Amino acid sequence: MKISVRNSRTHQVKLTITVDPEEFNPYLDAARKEIAKQVNIPGFRKGHVPGKIIDQRIGFAAVAGEAVNNGVPELYSKALEEKKIHPMSQPEIDVQEVPESAKDETKLKFTATVERRPDIELPELDGLEIDVPKAQVTDEDVNNRLESLRQRSHLLGVAAVRLPRANFANIDLDAQIDGESVDSQEGVRLRARLRPPSLDGSGRGPSKGLSAGEETSFNSKLQGGEHEGEEALVKVKVNSVKTEELPELDDDFAQDASEFDTLDELKADVRKAAERDAEGRQATEARDAFIAKLEEGAEIPVPKGVKADMLEQQLKNVTAD
Repeated sequence: MKISVRNSRTHQVKLTITVDPEEFNPYLDAARKEIAKQVNIPGFRKGHVPGKIIDQRIGFAAVAGEAVNNGVPELYSKALEEKKIHPMSQPEIDVQEVPESAKDETKLKFTATVERRPDIELPELDGLEIDVPKAQVTDEDVNNRLESLRQRSHLLGVAAVRLPRANFANIDLDAQIDGESVDSQEGVRLRARLRPPSLDGSGRGPSKGLSAGEETSFNSKLQGGEHEGEEALVKVKVNSVKTEELPELDDDFAQDASEFDTLDELKADVRKAAERDAEGRQATEARDAFIAKLEEGAEIPVPKGVKADMLEQQLKNVTAD
């Protein structure tokens, strides 16, 4: 395979690829076998028709067309690899010459025009310095992590207090119009410091305090369903009320929430984890600062075709949205 390359000032490259018959023949043979699987020729089983018969009955032009369709993309990729060209867009392929018969010595010839990745000159790296803040972990960072662990380890205890002072409640809602139930929800869990949810979308229900087992009702406009917008009597039944009990930060908590025996050991482990995370953030900041430093001294041109492709894709996304 002979490959000639012509570069332009706009990062566009044109490859002219000439393929020797011995390299193109395997694609012709593969095309004949594929066509043989799809046609019925008297006297031959499907898929077992000799290549010469395929050329005679179907026509060499059809065989060559199939071979070109399958061969050109692979041959183009081989040419890019051989010439160490990195494309940034889809190529424009122009098939210029194709053999007209099995005995024709004309070589397959095609051109591929594509925008290549531009050459980038990086600044001198020796002596390049970047500054990033030192990774630090404060006592506040450790305490925040411990508090988060404490929140995840909380227990729910049954509360004897009334609803507005408790933390969580489980309730049933039943919306009625003219004494007939039109919508109901059972086992709704909510933070009981808030008012029970209304069915009109306002998120505000009755303000009366309730204990477990008590009931109340209020009027509200329904937000959805067949009776959307209609006034309904919403009955509320409190199944249970629970408080959020946070464990004390002590050795018992450390033993329950971790593999450590003391709170001091847990704090030390939490600090190490926080330091690892801080070092990870510092490494990311250093990488970003390094790239930004390189960009300051490097000119990175963007080929026109790449810009056009990006603009077209953005327009498609806007249209889809």
